Amino acid sequence: MTIQASLHGKIGKLDSKNWNGRTFKTLSVAVNQGPEKSPLWVEAAIWAPEQQAKLKECSVGDHVLLQGNLSLEEYTTKSQEKKTTIKLSAQNISLIRKKAEQKDPIQEEREEAPRFY
Repeated sequence: MTIQASLHGKIGKLDSKNWNGRTFKTLSVAVNQGPEKSPLWVEAAIWAPEQQAKLKECSVGDHVLLQGNLSLEEYTTKSQEKKTTIKLSAQNISLIRKKAEQKDPIQEEREEAPRFY
């Protein structure tokens, strides 16, 4: 059984890897959980060449929408601590917004605030 998921987040890291002679792309995506919570980090793998080509347009800080199969992976750190990471085998990736197009929320608030002078 697989869990299908869609997530919207900000790219934190882009990389290329090889597995059994096959190249694939990976990215870490920070998913916002609200103002009082830390982002949820998801490790995504992109296998399909046509989806990997879309990553040429993407860079760290860009907002993306990913769709694919979700899984949890347990691992042990060097200090013997057990941890769990969220993985997504993405079948589809869409660039939502480039980092350069994003406004600073504080500056945006200042621009929208009424002026009394």
